[in-house]
Amino acid sequence: MEIIDAAVHQLLKTAQTKGCVAKVAAGPMVVDEALTELVRAISDTYSRRTSQRTGTFGSEQHYPFPKHLRSYIFESGDFFAFTKWAVDELALRIADELFANGGYVFFCNYRVSQGQFLLVAKLTNASGASFSEDMTHATPSVYLNVRELQQVGRINVGGWKDSAKKYLTFVSAKESGHASDYFVKFLGCAEVASNTAETNKLVNVMQAFCDDQKLSEEESSAFRQRAYDYAHALPAGTAMSLAAMANAAWPDKPEQLTTFINANDDAPTDDLVPTPAALKRLINWKLKMKGMTLNMTDHFKTEHKVEIKNGKHLVIHNVSEDIVQELGGT
Repeated sequence: MEIIDAAVHQLLKTAQTKGCVAKVAAGPMVVDEALTELVRAISDTYSRRTSQRTGTFGSEQHYPFPKHLRSYIFESGDFFAFTKWAVDELALRIADELFANGGYVFFCNYRVSQGQFLLVAKLTNASGASFSEDMTHATPSVYLNVRELQQVGRINVGGWKDSAKKYLTFVSAKESGHASDYFVKFLGCAEVASNTAETNKLVNVMQAFCDDQKLSEEESSAFRQRAYDYAHALPAGTAMSLAAMANAAWPDKPEQLTTFINANDDAPTDDLVPTPAALKRLINWKLKMKGMTLNMTDHFKTEHKVEIKNGKHLVIHNVSEDIVQELGGT
């Protein structure tokens, strides 16, 4: 991991009060091993979060964040000046939100093997305990809470530059039971998510996981059936938690599946509402050619060893007698 630029400022605000003051840092953060470990910890936690949502930047005329970010990223602008503007902008947006708390606003431009990213995270302190040096007392301890990320945005710089379909992901958890839409608006995100499109993404990434894990046909079928059974059992119109689905489909290592989903370039958003027709692609096959359409379940495909031979012959083994008679077979 290469840290390019980093800075942190503070928002001074207490829930159930109006007004917010931005306390600006004296300068950019020093890039050292401690900072690298912090960014790595935030990034790892973020990758495991299943509450990620996806979107793209809205019009820069109405959303100033991408305009200022563009100036820094693509026009060699001043990073620290960008972050000072950003924390002031967030302070204005949070000022009238009674339910919202303050915290640290951390900005980091970093590069990893997957590309270059700009991370914006609102972090809070957590209270804990430690032991005194002579180990005779328990002493209070305060630390940054990076295990429960509440508001985080991450921009894939390369994807944004290339106008990819997905370059902005974010987590915007509730605060005091209220939706924290102010953070999404601050980032300038125009959310894009269709239930059918997101369900299709889920189907595709589950198949990609099977390929990545080199599952046998039987193992792949069982895996996708478990995912389908969980999603299909949800009441109509119910949002599906990817974490709960991962626990049902890959119970031995659910975090492995969650991390794989989040790392996929076309990952579905959390809390998607599965559409039945698209969901059936997990367990159904539909083959079409001129003059013929063949629909079959995944169970049928496995049980009857449906296969392509010699690159052009479709073979279905152990077909029922009535099908043989209907097609005039012997």
